[in-house]
Amino acid sequence: AFAAWALAEPDCLVVATGPALTVTWVNHATATTFGCDARELLGRSLLGLLGCPLSRDRLELEELVDTHRAVVREVELTRRDGQSVPTVLRSFPVEDGWVIRLAPDSSPVGVADDLRLSRERFQAVSDRAPVGICSSEAGLRLAYVNDAFAEVFAVKPNVLLGTRWLEQVHPADQVVVGDAVVGVLAGTSCDLSARVVRPSGEVRSVQLRLVPVRTERRAAGFVGTLEDVTERLSYEQTLAYQASHDPLTGLLNRRGLLQALSVSMARASLPVRRGGTAVLFLDLDDFKVVNDSLGHEAGDHLLVEVARRLSSSVRAGDVVSRFGGDEFAVLCHGIRDDKHAGEVADRVLAAATRTVEVAGAVVPVSGSLGVVLLSPDHVEAEDVLRDADAAMYQAKAAGKDRYLLFDEAARERHRRRHQL
Repeated sequence: AFAAWALAEPDCLVVATGPALTVTWVNHATATTFGCDARELLGRSLLGLLGCPLSRDRLELEELVDTHRAVVREVELTRRDGQSVPTVLRSFPVEDGWVIRLAPDSSPVGVADDLRLSRERFQAVSDRAPVGICSSEAGLRLAYVNDAFAEVFAVKPNVLLGTRWLEQVHPADQVVVGDAVVGVLAGTSCDLSARVVRPSGEVRSVQLRLVPVRTERRAAGFVGTLEDVTERLSYEQTLAYQASHDPLTGLLNRRGLLQALSVSMARASLPVRRGGTAVLFLDLDDFKVVNDSLGHEAGDHLLVEVARRLSSSVRAGDVVSRFGGDEFAVLCHGIRDDKHAGEVADRVLAAATRTVEVAGAVVPVSGSLGVVLLSPDHVEAEDVLRDADAAMYQAKAAGKDRYLLFDEAARERHRRRHQL
């Protein structure tokens, strides 16, 4: 039934298959239009059949067909006598390829209706979309924005038309956004993060996605979406902070310390080194007595105070962390030798072990400190912490309230103790 109708159809009908749009069937109108037998057209590419260029802008195969929906294009069909005829090409996906209708562009009212209907559908969807949508018909100037787009900027939609939307992009991001839009107008899609400044001065983080749009006989434009990601970024930053910081003291936790130590070890392996790196591992002596006698709240107060003292006693660039429980670690840079490491350990221990008043009682504070300098034997960050822990246990065994530098004998004793 289709073949009988299609053969008599006055418009050209073509069936094409494959990635090259190979012609597999044509009706009588197609053969008449091209002035040849229908069999001569079979096996040819659709582009070759129509003649290239099809219009002022050279078309590619993907502009003529789509595997999911119908496509309408205005093209110029070259007849056998060499005459160029304005033609409307409509392609429809079928199971094994596409059906292409070629109709003379003699019905401007019909084309205008199609364009009007398409525009109405786009606006009906975009006006109610929860994500910001914009479009530019030429250059940087916006011709349309929906309400969601304007809400991100906290202004009315008409305020953003033209190039005025760029005025509300954060000054530090204007060059990046401008360059990205220029790239889109040249034919490259973009997906970038930026910031916008509302009239109140509030800064919002956004994700801007733009794709180029080219229309015959018009300058290049684009369509895009804008998503306010301020809350999402804040939540992600909060999660990242919580993952690497101790909630009680605000210091880096064990994970954060390992990351910082790994970075230091990577830098230390570079050809140019500016001093050594040392880790000081502090364990408070008899901390359990405070918890048992004064309560855990008093113990927490003591830990917070020790954390504050440690942070104030180190130099800029050094890293203080709460390793866990009553254990703290300090990552120090620019340590020249063992003597210099000892001087730093003396200062840190003196700052941390002054008395603390908690729950109405004056509590003496002491600690055992192990010190280790990075060496070629340390391959992983865990190796450094293992040796610092061994030195700390040696300081406890030597009578507490002191520091000891790590040596190989301490490592061997630590290894045997763990074996036992």
